Amino acid sequence: MGNAHAAEVTLSATGGNGKIDLSWTVNGNLRGVQVMRDTDNSVANGRQYWYWIKYTDTNRATGNSNAANAKAGSNDGSQPIAVSGVTVTPSSVSLSIGSTANLTASVQPTNATNKGVSWSSSNTGVATVNANGVVTGVSAGNANVTVTTADGGRTASSAIKVLAANQPPPQGDRTVGAMLNGERLSDLSLAATGDWNKWTDKTINVFLTAGINRLSFKAYTGDARGNVRIDYIEDLGGSGKATTYEAESSANTLGGAARIENVGGASGGRAATYIGSGAGNALQFNNVNVPTSGS
Repeated sequence: MGNAHAAEVTLSATGGNGKIDLSWTVNGNLRGVQVMRDTDNSVANGRQYWYWIKYTDTNRATGNSNAANAKAGSNDGSQPIAVSGVTVTPSSVSLSIGSTANLTASVQPTNATNKGVSWSSSNTGVATVNANGVVTGVSAGNANVTVTTADGGRTASSAIKVLAANQPPPQGDRTVGAMLNGERLSDLSLAATGDWNKWTDKTINVFLTAGINRLSFKAYTGDARGNVRIDYIEDLGGSGKATTYEAESSANTLGGAARIENVGGASGGRAATYIGSGAGNALQFNNVNVPTSGS
């Protein structure tokens, strides 16, 4: 008559990349264990394998655990997914001294285990960058801001151009945000005029409440696509008579690097510049006054 078992073994198996991970629990005391498998061949991805534990307990009785199976290569999350690449947007930025722009890193694949990145500037005398990818213009010149992945050291860069105080940014289509009384209104797409001293009109439909309204123009957070000049706005109203509000009026509020400068072709020869190109660079018309509510 055989000895009574003094232990029990429960086995589990999990598929990994090119391997099977085994774990087991023991209820009682053992003298030894032996891992058994249904084949002697090397583990290959895509194949199902069966395992069991053959054991000897302290009563010298032998026994077998339950059988457990798993397929190699069926990553259940226990195996890390390596980073294959990274991109940064926008790929180039022009900004003024003291203004900021946000860069965004996208790590591939999207389900990579470690998406950590670090940022660096090739010339901190021209532009600095913080741990969140926010670039600050320091002095006129060019720099490359590079993002590097913690896993694998993959890199991508954005070309940064910091403009001198009186240097206009390069021409090109722009997008600037409009806000009404503190609420986001819309994005305004502005086509390039071909010359910083050449002006064009942009008409938008806005519902104004009776009395004082505040209308502002800026780049929204995370959007550095702006950098426009504003000469004035006109309220056409319902009467057909236009009311003009000049950008250089002392009643307005300038934010960040936005400023009033002498500009050729502007009414009165002055206009607000460096609007956008960083979320803090804004112009707000504080006294847009209408007698009745309407668009």
